[in-house]
Amino acid sequence: MHIQGFKGIIYYIIIFTCQPRVTFFQIPPPLLQKVYIRVNDTNDMAPVFDSRAYSAFVYERSPPGLPLIIVTATDDDFYPEFRNITYKIDSLSDPGGVFGMYPNGTLFLNKMLNATPAVYNMKVVADDGVNNDTADLRINVVPAMDTAPVFNATMYTFEVDESNTTGVFVGRVFARAVPREFNDGIEFNISCCMESAHMFMIVKNGSIYSRLPLDRENMTDSLTLTVSALDTTAVQGRKANVEVKITVKDINDNPPMFVSTSFTGKVSEDAGIGTTVHMIPPVKAVDKDKEAELTYRLSPSSPFDVTSGGVITVTGALDRESQRDYNLTVTASDGVFSSTANVYIELIDINDQFPSFSQLNYYFNVYENATQGDKVGQVNATDWDGSDELMYFIEIGDGGKFYINRRTGQVFVISNKRFQIIDGIP
Repeated sequence: MHIQGFKGIIYYIIIFTCQPRVTFFQIPPPLLQKVYIRVNDTNDMAPVFDSRAYSAFVYERSPPGLPLIIVTATDDDFYPEFRNITYKIDSLSDPGGVFGMYPNGTLFLNKMLNATPAVYNMKVVADDGVNNDTADLRINVVPAMDTAPVFNATMYTFEVDESNTTGVFVGRVFARAVPREFNDGIEFNISCCMESAHMFMIVKNGSIYSRLPLDRENMTDSLTLTVSALDTTAVQGRKANVEVKITVKDINDNPPMFVSTSFTGKVSEDAGIGTTVHMIPPVKAVDKDKEAELTYRLSPSSPFDVTSGGVITVTGALDRESQRDYNLTVTASDGVFSSTANVYIELIDINDQFPSFSQLNYYFNVYENATQGDKVGQVNATDWDGSDELMYFIEIGDGGKFYINRRTGQVFVISNKRFQIIDGIP
């Protein structure tokens, strides 16, 4: 006998000897010939269950489709097609079709069970198309407890970043049925409250996702939901509730915005360092991000600075005669975003400069027969303070013959007496 290794085929090898008739004087050698005989397999071996009896249990009101047990059998036939085993329930042992069996030997519940009968005794069949084997199968029905599902926490607290997209994962709640075999029958729902329930959804495994974009700037600090777990396999539909608190965390996604595009202020030119500049309106920026911390700065360089609260103060010497006003830019920043506004500061003049004549000496000519009211000339003075309120006076030396217009500086004759010239001076 010979076995072909790569196929497992069994051969019998028989050697035949043949010798022809010969004469006394001729003896030819014998002829040898090998003959191969292959033994073909037939489906003559029946499947054999691994166990003669199987048992399992199932709770009453378990959902249809619930797998209960797997039975297995083996077949010693050589060819795979002779070892193709299918499994089924003997129809006579399960006339009501309460159970079903997949061809791979998995027994499943076909109908929802009541507590009676308490035991099902059946026979299962393993069939290879020609031969078969049977085994006993016992299913015990266990009464179920009418108990609501149980959450694994008395309250859930989740935090999630605000987002402009939907479908953001928030968190997951867990509930188990009593007994646990009913877990596949639990359904989760958001039952409260309407003002926030529409913003979220919950899927079969208890995971909560955002249904709408979560904008922290347009919602309360936290949202509270009531999540229910319903045992759909229970006769009364037992339900449990749990509170879920969701805090939407603020992220820096908004720029600060000034309350006005420009701010105007005035300060005296003699203001000391640290003096606050009165601004209209007050310099202020707002940021929709509730956790934002704003900082301010002024540009370009100037004798002013701005505090973290938006207050502008004097930081250097001021001189209106050198610079009458300042046009600045204030920037507000939250660390990521920034915005700008215009700042105009006008210096208030104080009388800290002496007026100055346009020339050191003035020389005028007047006729000796000049009459009262005749104009002699005009003096001019300026004041760096920019004031238009200059007043002119003749201090000494006019001998009562002249007067000066206090506002214009024009000099006039006020006496009709003839002038006497002494060394060219009347």
